[in-house]
Amino acid sequence: MKYILVGNPNVGKTTFFNLMTDSNHKVTNFAGTTVDVVERNIKKSDDIITDIPGIRGLSHDSEDEYIAIKTIIDNDFDCILNIIDGMNLKRNLYLTIQLLETGRPIHFIVNLADELSVRGIEIKEDSFAQAFGVVQVISAKNTKDATAIIAGIRKTNSKPFRLNYGQTIEKYLIAAQDYLKSQAILPEINQRFLAIQLCCGNSFLDDLLTKEQQKKLKIMHEKLEAEVIEKGLALSVSGLFFKVRRKYITDALDKSLTRDTEIADGDLPQNTNWIDAFLLNKYIGIPIFLLLFYLVFYLTFLIGDPLTAFLEGSILAPLGGIMRSGLVVTRLPEMGISLLIDGGYAGFSTVVMFLPQIILVFIFLSVLEGSGYMSRAIILFDRLFSKIGLNGKALAPMMIGMGCNVPAIMAARTIADKRERMITQLIIPFISCAARLEIYILFIGLFFEKNQAIILLGLNVLGFIVALISAKIFSLSFFKKQEQFFLVEIPPYRSVNLVYISKMTLNKVSQFIQNAGKFIVIGSIAIWVLLSFGFTGYTTDIDTSFFAYIGHLFAWAFIPLGFGTWQATSSLITGFLAKELVVAQMGVLLADFPSVESGIATLFTPAGSVSFMVFNLLYIPCLSTVAVLKQELKSWKWIIFSIVYSFVVAYVIAWITYQIASIFL
Repeated sequence: MKYILVGNPNVGKTTFFNLMTDSNHKVTNFAGTTVDVVERNIKKSDDIITDIPGIRGLSHDSEDEYIAIKTIIDNDFDCILNIIDGMNLKRNLYLTIQLLETGRPIHFIVNLADELSVRGIEIKEDSFAQAFGVVQVISAKNTKDATAIIAGIRKTNSKPFRLNYGQTIEKYLIAAQDYLKSQAILPEINQRFLAIQLCCGNSFLDDLLTKEQQKKLKIMHEKLEAEVIEKGLALSVSGLFFKVRRKYITDALDKSLTRDTEIADGDLPQNTNWIDAFLLNKYIGIPIFLLLFYLVFYLTFLIGDPLTAFLEGSILAPLGGIMRSGLVVTRLPEMGISLLIDGGYAGFSTVVMFLPQIILVFIFLSVLEGSGYMSRAIILFDRLFSKIGLNGKALAPMMIGMGCNVPAIMAARTIADKRERMITQLIIPFISCAARLEIYILFIGLFFEKNQAIILLGLNVLGFIVALISAKIFSLSFFKKQEQFFLVEIPPYRSVNLVYISKMTLNKVSQFIQNAGKFIVIGSIAIWVLLSFGFTGYTTDIDTSFFAYIGHLFAWAFIPLGFGTWQATSSLITGFLAKELVVAQMGVLLADFPSVESGIATLFTPAGSVSFMVFNLLYIPCLSTVAVLKQELKSWKWIIFSIVYSFVVAYVIAWITYQIASIFL
């Protein structure tokens, strides 16, 4: 059996997918987490389940919705699994009716049963099944054993579903079906469903029709629109469809729900209103947001620094000594020992020793995401974003970018307007990612021990400000502004349990290690080769190495920024491949020093270190980010622009930073 997972954004689809497949895909408490089609086997079964981006209806409003709808229309599957948010039944069931009209077998999963129970709401499954089809009521987050759910999904609803839209619409649907059949347009798809989509003016079918067919159907649709308005049935055809579907949903829920309390569908508990009034206040909302992130960074250093010191001094350094001694006993040539220890292990250990801080940042961000605060932050920043040509929906990809810019750029697909989507994707590389976090932790811990949290917050805020200023520049110069509405789901506040935090943190850490692991070991060895060989062959004097030669070629350009050494310059070159390699190179480059920190202290001044961090924050995106930008923007022109623009911005701001820092440090 092949199942396809369909539902509104932020209803728990990915949580359900992970439960059914024993996967660990990223789960958040705001819309836009799933941005692509993911396929896995259901655990202990040959059955396959496919997760697609969340959609609110079968209309093509954004890139991710197009992916989802195309998968539903084109993909070969046996059953639709419709995930429904139990706290927002009316809104979610609107999509359900459209899915029923496809004529495909369907099974319903109503999620958040625990929250329904708290509010005294019970779903009568027999009544629900009569109106819609077979249903299971679950709590995906709190379910440990999926055996019963897996057995239940084999009971699918295959009975025909036909909602009567009234004489005017039905007359058009018959005419449209006759035309579709006469033209042999997608005969394998339910013809009434296609007629309904054409009646609603959904554009995702346009690519499948000839211009003459589009013209004919457009004329039919315009006549229908005029008739609906003339008869006073609704203000538009789509409005009439909404009206009929909404009445059917309301009547069905009246029969399917029992309520012990009077809580309106979709309303948040009353005791959270005062929290929102405080956190989303237009005057203090953003300062509260900054304060929360300051606390995140303060606690990260407070707890993480001792752990890093222990990891470096008590584990990594002794382990490196033991490995070196063991290799000496094997009589391996000195060059081979240097390759393994000063190359591979030095780069690896330099990155690993900062994992405590990175894990802590991910834990605190997981708490903010899981609690429902991040969704509200999107609304909070919409006021600011609207002034620069974006809307609050751009904040979700930017928050994802704090983990990695690559999935963040893909997450921008949720933005319907192409102009806003492109601007968001172009500015995301300015958002500080986890790979750059290692650079900050290394330099901040060495030069700014007393102000660690404020410096780290300042770097993140700087990246955010540069991104927003760039967005304003782009909206005024390259992209013409169009008025767009802003729609975002507001989930209820939720308590975040340890299991949830652990899963989210594990997912983020594993993604970081996977992304970093692709480059660190191989990159560190490549760096060692460039540092150990020169024009005369193998050398122990790194000043005569190929890397030193490459660094000297460009070092002069960075003298005005306060770090015009070949060592610093060459690290920027490797940073283009992967930002993790900047720290890894420091480990290889400074392997002969007592510690990486003591080596850095000989290469940088405090002012130069600030400039170096700012430059790493803003300069050319890493190779993986460039690749995904090319994939999303489909234009080398924008890729070249992104590289040149970010380098110029980084150079200018780093120079200004160095001039100011030189006065005070």
